[in-house]
Amino acid sequence: MGSDNMPWGVDDADAIGDDLLDLVRRARAAGVDAEQALRTRLHMLEDATRATERDR
Repeated sequence: MGSDNMPWGVDDADAIGDDLLDLVRRARAAGVDAEQALRTRLHMLEDATRATERDR
């Protein structure tokens, strides 16, 4: 296991960091703001969650 803050090892964290950097590079190459795309998607998920909870 990794540090107290991460349930995975340092090697896993490094690999995830590499994957994230690759994703940002792909987004930039496609002309997409990766952070804005993430924020937009999170807002969509939050809205869907609220709608599901409201309709219970």
